[in-house]
Amino acid sequence: MFMFKKINSQSLIAGALTLVALSIYMPKPSTDALLNVSESVEIKKVPNVQSASIGLQSNPSKDTKVAYAEASKFAEAFKSYLNSVKVANSEYTVENVSVNKYYQPYIRTAVEKKSDEMFQANVRFKVQIGPNSQSQATLSEILAKSVDLGANQVGSVQYEFEDEKVYYEQLRELGAQAVQKKAKSIANMYGVKLGKITSYNEYVNNSTPYYARSGAVMEMAMEKDESTPIELNPGEETIRMEVNATFRIK
Repeated sequence: MFMFKKINSQSLIAGALTLVALSIYMPKPSTDALLNVSESVEIKKVPNVQSASIGLQSNPSKDTKVAYAEASKFAEAFKSYLNSVKVANSEYTVENVSVNKYYQPYIRTAVEKKSDEMFQANVRFKVQIGPNSQSQATLSEILAKSVDLGANQVGSVQYEFEDEKVYYEQLRELGAQAVQKKAKSIANMYGVKLGKITSYNEYVNNSTPYYARSGAVMEMAMEKDESTPIELNPGEETIRMEVNATFRIK
């Protein structure tokens, strides 16, 4: 009976020592408070790749050689101009060269009901100017000069981005800086110390690009024989990022 009590007493002592050790070495639950902040940042994207389709449709002719000669004359003159303003051969291509045939009816009479066989030649270029181009000519200037040389078909005017990811990387950097600056400001205001970030979320919102001149306006300018450069706004697109972050404060 005495032996049983002695063992029990030793067990109690060992258990007490274990609890003391655990209380010393066991990490205490964090009592840090959390600070949640949100910020909105934005940047403007301006396209740096410009392209357009530029061409000529010849006057109707009964002779295919005459129609083709008119289109060929424009093509040679336009290529000469592009080379003179240092637009590289890789920056323009001839998309289409063709001769179309159609029939133009006579004024019908009881005697003659024949139709004239007519021809029209077509030539079309695709011009694309990127950020690495050696040419200083703008797309507006190229369009205006093409009209001077006889172009009567202009379309597919586009402004694109060489690499859109660059903009989002810049936006993310701005967002991270903004939430950290705001969090530090709030922490200083309340006399607390800003700790590590515990969560981070972002949401990107794109606006609709705005273009100042439409294709219809360009066509009207061409009909009025306006060969001065057509002012084309490539369109600004504002992208916004909503950033939310949570920090520990001590």
